[in-house]
Amino acid sequence: MLSILIPVFNYDCSKLIADVHHQATMEQIPFEILVYDDCSTRLQPLSASVLALPNVKYHIMETNQGRSCIRNLLAAKASYNNLLFLDCDSAIVRNDFIKTYIGQIGTADCICGGTTYPNPNDVSREYILHLTYGIKREMAANKQAVPSFMANNFLIRRDIFMKLHFDETILGYGHEDTLFGIMLRKNKYSLRMIDNPVMHLGLTKMKDFLNNNKVAAMNLRLLYNNPKYTADMASIRLVKTYNKIHKTGFDKILRMFRKPLSGVLRSRLSGSRPSLFALDLYKLIWFCS
Repeated sequence: MLSILIPVFNYDCSKLIADVHHQATMEQIPFEILVYDDCSTRLQPLSASVLALPNVKYHIMETNQGRSCIRNLLAAKASYNNLLFLDCDSAIVRNDFIKTYIGQIGTADCICGGTTYPNPNDVSREYILHLTYGIKREMAANKQAVPSFMANNFLIRRDIFMKLHFDETILGYGHEDTLFGIMLRKNKYSLRMIDNPVMHLGLTKMKDFLNNNKVAAMNLRLLYNNPKYTADMASIRLVKTYNKIHKTGFDKILRMFRKPLSGVLRSRLSGSRPSLFALDLYKLIWFCS
């Protein structure tokens, strides 16, 4: 009935596996948990107790496949037609997490459960930028009238996923999920957002978070440059801003002063109360570049 798919990179997800295994067992449904480590550079082996659980299959890739490819591989290996994808740095926060998803099967072609974040008082300052973005943007997206696809916690029919799959030409960090959401809409598959979040534990430090956003912005620009997707991206915040400033030629100024502006913004974003406007401008600079 349910294949729970967890791609792993540099993270010990033993507790996540144990929690979803316990909940799925309590529901008395046929299920499996496939855990594929994508050739971690800092391998975090699963605990022996988790490896001994029935229906858990753990595999370590010999070479790194990338964020898109590893998800596609997990779906191809799945035994059931309902796929629940969970990021490895997630924590289950509700006792009825699996039960809720089971009750939603058939209500939409793809269902996203949403994301929550730790209490800011429990997070050190070096992670505050990522946390601020997560609370103000990702958690806010859970409540939008028009749902946005989020790849960290979603349920989808296997036949639909295999038809669309993640684009394996998107390398590095970011926006393979944006394109997948676009393909869902273009193919007229229904998408629902429900209140069934996981907590994002894998916060990154400011420097790494900004580097990830830089790569993501450049990935988005590559997609935007593809005529197949340009029109479909008009509603994305970053693209909307770019389209406005491009008419005035301001994007040329951002390209010209990319390095000094990026340095100033990185400094502004390193404080205890980072501005998401500054983060948006930082991403815009790299999108223009």
